Amino acid sequence: LTPSTFLTQNEIDAANQVRVAELNVQNQERLVWPRNLIVAKAYLDQLERSQALPADQLSSLRSAVEKAEGSSKDRGKLKSFVSSLKKASASTKNAADASRLTALADILKRPV
Repeated sequence: LTPSTFLTQNEIDAANQVRVAELNVQNQERLVWPRNLIVAKAYLDQLERSQALPADQLSSLRSAVEKAEGSSKDRGKLKSFVSSLKKASASTKNAADASRLTALADILKRPV
């Protein structure tokens, strides 16, 4: 896969995080995304593409996630975004964005 307007490198990296013991496409196995910062960055890309959050909030979140990737002490600062993401999730009109916002808030609560 290569990045494009429809798929970012962060989304590709997040997809590579999913592991299954056995792949059977007829099984329709439920995939569970790991709760890590790589997946958080993919959610941010998706929220940006759908314009679910203002640009300044996205920029602040991206900056905080990148700092947290480099330093475990900065991971605790991610919790400060959780309440605003949950509020945005409750007020968004798009169910997919609401799900992404909730999942992102859960990751930022306790990033791995």
